[in-house]
Amino acid sequence: NFDVLAYRKPDVLADVTPEKRAYLVGDTVKAGVSLRFAVGGNVAGSAVKWSVFRGPFAFDPSVHEAFSWFFRDPVREEETRRRAEAGTQVFTRGEGTTDADGKLAISFATETAEEDRTYSVVVEAQDPNRRWITTSCSVPVTRQAAFAVTRTEKKVYRPGEAIKLEVTT
Repeated sequence: NFDVLAYRKPDVLADVTPEKRAYLVGDTVKAGVSLRFAVGGNVAGSAVKWSVFRGPFAFDPSVHEAFSWFFRDPVREEETRRRAEAGTQVFTRGEGTTDADGKLAISFATETAEEDRTYSVVVEAQDPNRRWITTSCSVPVTRQAAFAVTRTEKKVYRPGEAIKLEVTT
């Protein structure tokens, strides 16, 4: 026995967007929070709480393959998720208030480490009806500035045969 409630469209929409797609170890991550009413207009003076969680990062070259969305491996995805959750811990927290434009800037320094990490920013904001809404984003923080994925036309080549190589960064 259960109750079915009517869907209620949210009054306030929230976004958190990092300034860059990826950062290097030791960099300061900067992100912007934006709150706006679903019917238009900014949400000024709203209370915002944010938390940063630090977890392991593993480069997955399969996301760069054509039609990777079609050839997903649920077992590999579950294992990746399990490993990420097992090593995730709270890194820092903060609070703030949105300005007249409904925006709040967040920044935090990453640690200098010998391994790559994923930093997840989780933002909770209070709308004018005193309900809390949540949004999040994740950014990789790595020791190198780029990754490269290579692909050849075939798997085996003869000695001296020319190789056509496609490189994606």
